[in-house]
Amino acid sequence: MSLAKLQKQLVRDIKRSPGKAAILGVLFVVAIYFWAPLVLGWSQKEQPKKSSLVVEAGMPTAAPAPIVPTAAKEISWKELVQQIENDPRMQTAALSLKTSSPFGIAAPSTEEEAEEPVEAVESEQWPDMSQFQLQLSSTLLGPRRRIAVINGRPYTEGSPLEAGGGTIFVVARVLDRKVILEYRGRQFELSMPER
Repeated sequence: MSLAKLQKQLVRDIKRSPGKAAILGVLFVVAIYFWAPLVLGWSQKEQPKKSSLVVEAGMPTAAPAPIVPTAAKEISWKELVQQIENDPRMQTAALSLKTSSPFGIAAPSTEEEAEEPVEAVESEQWPDMSQFQLQLSSTLLGPRRRIAVINGRPYTEGSPLEAGGGTIFVVARVLDRKVILEYRGRQFELSMPER
């Protein structure tokens, strides 16, 4: 196809649908705008980049020392394992046995309970549930999890509940419209208020 035939075809197409020709012309200009710098960058030789150092008046200028990459020392996998074992940042953190959940409040451990004298536990008054102002607002009974919302916070079965004054209950069971709380082997019932 000669250049004259191509020119005649282009003129016929422009006369037939000038809207499409205008859109193609705009797209062609946009393509040239974006592609021209890229193509020119490929064709020019790569020039060394200028240093971005700021030279103050009166300061002697010195060429920056070239950065020479150092060869990495090859180590065996056994040495790598030894370095990992000796690195303090790679050691396992020691967690207290009191924390059953990192997001919950720690329940008292059995060691702490065993240290208390037996007569102190026997003479202790059992807590009165009315003094703690615990309010059960809803219960959710699912096939895998049971959740109770007490004082606006969700609790699952087995999670600790700090009631105040150092008293920590364990949510033993979540039932329909009530929760069984446990404190040192004794169970207390917390029910939703009647409507």
